[in-house]
Amino acid sequence: MKKKICIIGCGGLTETFYLPNFENKNKEIELYFVDNNAKRLEEFCIKSSLESKRCFKDLNEALDLSIDAYIIATPPSSHFSLIKYLLDSNKYILCEKPAVETYSEFESIINNKNFDNSKMLVNNTRRFFPSYKKVKQLIADNTIGEIKKVEYYEGNLMNWNSASNSYFKSEGSPKGILLDRGAHVLDAVTWWTDDNPDIIESKNDSQGGPESLAYIKMQSSNIEYNIKLSWLNKLSNMYKVTGDKGIIYGDIYDWNRVNIENGQKNNLNLNSGILEFTKFGEELISNFIAMIYNNSEPKISFKDVATSIKLISDSYENAVNFDFSWLQRMEK
Repeated sequence: MKKKICIIGCGGLTETFYLPNFENKNKEIELYFVDNNAKRLEEFCIKSSLESKRCFKDLNEALDLSIDAYIIATPPSSHFSLIKYLLDSNKYILCEKPAVETYSEFESIINNKNFDNSKMLVNNTRRFFPSYKKVKQLIADNTIGEIKKVEYYEGNLMNWNSASNSYFKSEGSPKGILLDRGAHVLDAVTWWTDDNPDIIESKNDSQGGPESLAYIKMQSSNIEYNIKLSWLNKLSNMYKVTGDKGIIYGDIYDWNRVNIENGQKNNLNLNSGILEFTKFGEELISNFIAMIYNNSEPKISFKDVATSIKLISDSYENAVNFDFSWLQRMEK
């Protein structure tokens, strides 16, 4: 009997990332969809050639259909309430990053009476990149010795076509690039090093709305981290891990290549055959289906992202503005 999976949120991510990776899974699953925007839901169903009987505006209607598992693909501000709601229903859950917005929300989830019996997968996609897996292996193998410094710089003009416009809403506690790209970056660098650093410095350009620029400096007992993020301009888009015997570095988006210098220069070509970012959804979806059918373990569990969630929380809590010197001059 086919398992039923319901995707909550019919935005751009569901359309471009999830739907294509379910195309060849018709023998294993039936897909259902929920979105509280009736117009968007109707357009989505027509565009995707979906049966209208599988599209619902109210999540409770889908719960009545004995759904086996849910994918939370809504804006981050809704993740916490949805996870709590679904935990009480003992369902399998795949949640988009960041799993929750704050560390207090994270602690509330793991203290939920149903958490220990739940199975939750989190889509921190970059852990699936061959290059990122290789960086982690090289560090574990002591290829460049003891790690001293990690740098990660990511910046491009913001061009994501958000169906909900959630990135730029000002109500509540608006958050920007740190919650979005930072969820990937802080997870990746601490996953590489298996480390739990503290926030030393956090700066952004927020003036009461979502930030577009962020700088994070972190420190553990042995390692310094420098993170720069931008939605306003292009940065070097590179990572660099420095050890006492060499460096590992590469393009953050080139998942098929890693560079090493430890006495000699080596360019490792990983040749994964993956040409598009959306293809990483195949490993994610396959893992989720294995969880549902075979009770397999999630490759990225909710507890696995504890460090990055805490760092995001601490970064926002301790953030100060960049020095807007041009504004100071204008005010004089």
